Amino acid sequence: MNRNIEIDNISADQLHTLEAIRAKKEDVWQNICRQTGMNNTKQAAKVVEMPKKRWAWNVGIAAAVSALVGLGSLMYINSRTIDEIDDCANSYYASADKSVITLEDGTEVILAKGASIGYEFTDNKRTVVLKGQACFDVAKDENRTFSVFLQGRDAKVEVLGTCFVIDNIDGRETSGVTVKRGHVRVNTPYRTTDLKYNERVIISGSAIEKLNISQTASVDWSTDKMDLRGATLSETVDGLLAMYPEIKNIKEIPAGLIKSETQTKVTSKFDKESLDNVLNELSMHFGIKMKFDGGSLIITR
Repeated sequence: MNRNIEIDNISADQLHTLEAIRAKKEDVWQNICRQTGMNNTKQAAKVVEMPKKRWAWNVGIAAAVSALVGLGSLMYINSRTIDEIDDCANSYYASADKSVITLEDGTEVILAKGASIGYEFTDNKRTVVLKGQACFDVAKDENRTFSVFLQGRDAKVEVLGTCFVIDNIDGRETSGVTVKRGHVRVNTPYRTTDLKYNERVIISGSAIEKLNISQTASVDWSTDKMDLRGATLSETVDGLLAMYPEIKNIKEIPAGLIKSETQTKVTSKFDKESLDNVLNELSMHFGIKMKFDGGSLIITR
């Protein structure tokens, strides 16, 4: 009754509009049926009363799904890989000759000129990303791991309470890790290597080459001191790479020259010497020619 009255009160224009809408809906329905192959015979809607317990169960499912989605997001956030400095919450760039910074956990980091790090600490881990050269004296924390990712390389250094040096210089084909105290673990996708005092690894791609540093020779760019007494040519070249970041690659003529020189050993040490002066003295020691040109250390007979 009320409905008929409402319809009677509708104007002619409004009725015409309603009829047009109904016709349009019918056209849309017929088009859907043709495209999907559905039966276009209309059936009366069947009202089914859902038990209240079923509704509560559906709410429980929805809540569980929402919880899983939230948990998945949380797991993604907590497990995300941080391997770029821009990914980290904090970062620092050393524009001076050397910069000494202390991280919030008490770890002391000496950065070479031009080096940069990013770092992010949580309740169960300490993550650092390095580009350039840095010396880490890691504060001990048994509840949180300390890992250093080498930006631009698929490699990570896991710290087990120690002091160590990393050379991850932009433009070089290799990176190096040297332990000064304690021990660390170096990981690549294909190999894991443990290092202790006076051991060093060279990382090239995913490959790792482990070296034993001469017991008498030592290189510390953080103090500008290089003691090469007792070092072979191969150990000397590795020391030069650690001390002078401007050296991007090594060229030896003939090939294999560096490894073949095993008898002659250096008897010198250097303190804040320029690369040219060091190379001149080393050339006399080994009886070969060593020069620096355009980022390359060139060694010839």
